[in-house]
Amino acid sequence: MTVKIFNKVDNMRAILIALLMTIASQAGAECGNLCDGRWSDTATKADLQVELDAGADVMALNDEGKTRLHIAAAFGKPKHIYTLLSAGADVMARDGYDYTPPHDAETSEAIEILLAAGADITAQGRNGFTPLHGAKTLGSGPINFLRI
Repeated sequence: MTVKIFNKVDNMRAILIALLMTIASQAGAECGNLCDGRWSDTATKADLQVELDAGADVMALNDEGKTRLHIAAAFGKPKHIYTLLSAGADVMARDGYDYTPPHDAETSEAIEILLAAGADITAQGRNGFTPLHGAKTLGSGPINFLRI
């Protein structure tokens, strides 16, 4: 009787692992270029719009749980940020570290756009850090904007 129970548990574990791997691979496939940081280096607003028009999910997550809006904020791409917000991106989406797009913002312009869209500058990540901590760490650009 014990052997049968362990076999059933092992079988269920194998099925669960296979299911989770399938879901993870499909999530990555749906994300495509939107979650590719290298693509962000050269992508124009028109490139982004082509992806969105082709049905890319504006809320798709990369392997760190970041949305395209997190990535656009990190790359300081204001036109991408506006486009994503217009397409329905959530300004308070949380990544795998419980960070929001303002946590990743690298420029004062990115922070300004996100705040105007309703982002909470005091939102805490898993470690208690807020976008204010990040702005202080980054220095001149973001922190100068936040001093105003």
